[in-house]
Amino acid sequence: MARQQNIDHYELQRAVGNANFKRISSFQVADDSLYSFLEDIQPGITYQYRLVIIAKAGGICYSDARGIKLIDSKPFTIYPNPSNGKIWVSLNGYVRMPILKLPILPANLFSTKKY
Repeated sequence: MARQQNIDHYELQRAVGNANFKRISSFQVADDSLYSFLEDIQPGITYQYRLVIIAKAGGICYSDARGIKLIDSKPFTIYPNPSNGKIWVSLNGYVRMPILKLPILPANLFSTKKY
């Protein structure tokens, strides 16, 4: 909290594509300095986010913008198909720990791996 003593609040801003930034959330200063925000974003669209720090004296400071773009709405993509035995798994922006079940011949057996 000591490092935030001159901060009044934070704002989270978003720009979609090449549009101007707009405030999407505001956060009061927290004692533990932990903040979170969840948003349902659509695949194929580039979202830019930045943090605005508003001082008690009225000054404003902007963070660098960070971009996010989901490739598609599928939770993952496996390629190439067909494969020569080596495959790639793209999680398409998935942020939780994946559990993959891969079939092993015969078809009724599965191998499960947590990552």
